Amino acid sequence: MICPNCGNENNESSSFCVKCGANLKEVKKEEVKEEVPNTENSTVVEKPTVNETPKNVDTPKKSSGTFNYIKFIIAFLTAPFKGFKDNEDYLSDTKNSLIISGGMAVIMMLINLITSMINAIFAKTFDYSTFSYKTKVDFGRLGDLDYGSLIFKNLLIYAGIIAAVAIVYFLFAMLFKKKANYIKLLSSTAISLLPTVIGSMFIAPILGKIWSPLAVVVSVASITYTIAILITLINDQVKLEDKNCTIYYHALSITVLLTAGYYILINVLLSGITKGASNILNMLN
Repeated sequence: MICPNCGNENNESSSFCVKCGANLKEVKKEEVKEEVPNTENSTVVEKPTVNETPKNVDTPKKSSGTFNYIKFIIAFLTAPFKGFKDNEDYLSDTKNSLIISGGMAVIMMLINLITSMINAIFAKTFDYSTFSYKTKVDFGRLGDLDYGSLIFKNLLIYAGIIAAVAIVYFLFAMLFKKKANYIKLLSSTAISLLPTVIGSMFIAPILGKIWSPLAVVVSVASITYTIAILITLINDQVKLEDKNCTIYYHALSITVLLTAGYYILINVLLSGITKGASNILNMLN
């Protein structure tokens, strides 16, 4: 300890300076006071807690989960791939996929039913006096329609077509040793039919009453659009590294589908011809 009076160096335990006799106890008290911080005028800074929510900050709201079919249809028709990817989570759900597939089959059945009823009411007959066709309105012909076949049989056919396309592509994906989600393939098949349903089944028959060539163009364009969408969506789900394998994959799947459809169509036509022939024979007898 340094004596403040004479500057002589003393031991720390000394109470008085050994040279001049100055009191060193006062020096010790002043050093202790300097070491103790003054907390009276100090400012305490509180740190914000981690879980504390800042005021005046808007928290993100969760979506209601309601699926807008009208907006989805418009978005899908204008930008098919983007429309599908934006709603991929919804379309990958089993319940939603079945609802969409079943709904598409019901819409196709209803359009076919309404078309058959209109064709039955506005019947064309050939007038031999003028050698031209005349349109005759006859509501009585509605009773001649086979509603069981038009409703239930067509509903099963359309639902079977949607399911069959997804099954064939799913099985060939397994053959090529690639993982595929059948539910997503089912949704892809169902929504890919939108252009065909709107263009070929709804718009084309109306245009056919005005100008037949235009109806053919709309029908072919809508079917082509459907095939292009379906192939694009499936390529995104079943990713084959080799482009040749991709070609083989679609070629085999489409061949199986067209072959099955061809034989089913032939059987339907043959059954219709057989039924018509039997009705004629019964009339002659």
